[in-house]
Amino acid sequence: MSDRNKRHEDAKRFLSLLAPDGEGWFDFRIGKRQSKYKSCVYNQDRFFRTDDIEEAVTFALESATAHDVCVAIAPRKTDGGTLKEDILHSHVVFSDVDTPEMMERMMEAIATDMIPFPSFAVKSGGSDGRHVYWRLREPLSVAEVEQITIPLDAYLSA
Repeated sequence: MSDRNKRHEDAKRFLSLLAPDGEGWFDFRIGKRQSKYKSCVYNQDRFFRTDDIEEAVTFALESATAHDVCVAIAPRKTDGGTLKEDILHSHVVFSDVDTPEMMERMMEAIATDMIPFPSFAVKSGGSDGRHVYWRLREPLSVAEVEQITIPLDAYLSA
């Protein structure tokens, strides 16, 4: 399999993890990183129906050749919904593991059965950064996800 085809298949698998029920809209954010270590400034949102993963993947991979691209982890209720109240539900719990210390704490928590092994991880930002995802059996509301992610992120950042 070519490198391009592998990226395409990986992106499809990732988006399927975020919206396995095909409900709602993907919110892709396009921007440009200010420097290697600074956050990206996003200046464009583009929405795709979650049941049209092929079109979303093609857009993301083509855009990524010249821009930084991210996708909101929770599907939106409508095309254009960028606010918290526009979130439909979430099929994943997410954590941004930015440092080797955070990765070590996460691995210790997994080893002691404090948290399960992640379903998916994506390289992010700097050389050590990972976005880590746990797939949920059932979708959760924003409030329910925050009940998990806020203490998880606090623990990993301690």
